[in-house]
Formats: sequence, structure tokens, C-alpha cells
Amino acid sequence: MAYTDFRSLRSKIRSEGGAITGQEAAGTLIHYAETGSDYVVLLSEVMVTNELGRFDPAKLTPQKGAFKWKGIQSR
Repeated sequence: MAYTDFRSLRSKIRSEGGAITGQEAAGTLIHYAETGSDYVVLLSEVMVTNELGRFDPAKLTPQKGAFKWKGIQSR
């Protein structure tokens, strides 16, 4: 149940040819923790403080049994 909203939003955005951002994903996790919207606010603040939005365009690609990040730009 906690990930239902996340999966629905991700599916909708992908069907429209887009990619979900970390902030959009975080906004769907209101049922993930007992603290509800407080958790979403905290998660969002952590993402902003640590500039994690720069990882939004990153893709995981399989490489010899492991995964490699593609599309990440350094600071």
C-alpha cells in the first residue's frame, strides 16, 4: 500500500514519455511512514539540502553483473 501512489505516478509519467523526479517520488510516500506528511517534508528537505535533484536524470545500466550510474554530473 505504501508504494501504490508512487507506482501509479511513475506509470503515468512514463506513459507520457517523461521520467519521475525524486521530489515527485517523495511526494507519493505519505503512507510509507507513520509520520505521514512529516516524513515527506523531511525527505524533501534532505534531497534539497544535499542537491540530490542532480541525480534525477541518472540511469542504472547493467554492466558485468553490477550496475553503473550514467548521466550523473559532478558538482
